[in-house]
Amino acid sequence: MIYLRASEFLLLVLGRQVEEKEEEIRLVESKKAGTERSGSSLQEEISRKRLNLDEYRSEVTDIRLAITSFRERLEAVSKEKENISRELDENKQKMAFLAEEVSSTKIRIQHREEETAEIELQIKGLVAEADRYKKDVSERKEVTDAENEELLTADHELKEIRKEVESLSTRIAELEIQKAEHNVKMETLREQIYQNYGLAIDTLETEPLTAEDEERLVDLRSKINELGQVNIGTIEEYEELRSRYEFLKNQQEDLDKSIAELEEAIAKINVTTRKKLREAFEALRTKFAEVFESLFSGGRAELVMTDENNILETGIDIIAQPPGKRLQNINLLSGGEKTLTALSLLFASFLIKPTPLCILDEADSALDEVNTDKFSNMVKDFSKGTQFIVVTHNRNTMGVADYIYGITMEEAGVSKVISMQLVEA
Repeated sequence: MIYLRASEFLLLVLGRQVEEKEEEIRLVESKKAGTERSGSSLQEEISRKRLNLDEYRSEVTDIRLAITSFRERLEAVSKEKENISRELDENKQKMAFLAEEVSSTKIRIQHREEETAEIELQIKGLVAEADRYKKDVSERKEVTDAENEELLTADHELKEIRKEVESLSTRIAELEIQKAEHNVKMETLREQIYQNYGLAIDTLETEPLTAEDEERLVDLRSKINELGQVNIGTIEEYEELRSRYEFLKNQQEDLDKSIAELEEAIAKINVTTRKKLREAFEALRTKFAEVFESLFSGGRAELVMTDENNILETGIDIIAQPPGKRLQNINLLSGGEKTLTALSLLFASFLIKPTPLCILDEADSALDEVNTDKFSNMVKDFSKGTQFIVVTHNRNTMGVADYIYGITMEEAGVSKVISMQLVEA
């Protein structure tokens, strides 16, 4: 049996404890080294995480901005949807109203056709009556001319009668003087006979008047009574009437001559107008067909007179055939096709005789995107010689504008004008 002293035992225990502690220290140091390695890797991981976190934050910011933009676009789309819904409701109401308007228009057209037929009958009656009046006026003119000739003859005869009356009056005055002289001579003879022969001539019997003498006496008295009193102013009145007649006759001749000249001028103007209208119509019809084919990318169109024989009062029908459709009247086309056809006619007239200014009020409202591009390009081409003022809500049409003017309402009831110049000065 081995016995150890206390000091040796204590040293042994302490040595073991030291060994254990050193072992623990080695373990701790190894753990520390591992921990330091783990810490450095953790630092690197933390750095990577921080970088990722910054990237994530940037992405979150971008996402938030995108969400905000999407929300704004969503609100705009919602508002646009509401506007479209409202426009659809309005269009439905307009379609119902237009349907009623079409039915009422058809009824009015039927009434107008009936009234037109009645008016045509009335016009024919009036024309016939005018012909009768014209014939009557011609006959009355002939009668008036005959009466004027008779009046001239009567005036001539009246003048001759007045001359005869004057001569008869002079003759009567001379006869009265002679009668007075004879009475004086008879008195002188009566006195002389009574003084010389003592006879009274009044008591002597005279030869009776014969029937011829009495008839001649009655005839002369009746003629004298028919002549009446002599009017010295009749000659002056006749001269005034003759002067008035000459003046009116000259006026009538001038009027007839002026009417003939006016009718000749009207005939010449009508001939020239018909020729000019025919040339302008043919030119417009050719250009219209060309512009229509350009806007519709095919098809054909033409202008037709409703009355070829009366070009001064004829109407014009627009016959159009868009690609893939049959030839038909413009009233049977859709809204967009009608708009393009009307624009074709407008631009065709510009090709013949351009105007310095043209105002278009929402002319592209019924057009789709493709036709709007065609319309805007044609406006751009024609803007080289014509200034266009276009009222529009279409972005494609705005894209060809040089200047844009808009109206905004930032505050309720307060309008504000904004302008934008798209062309370089």
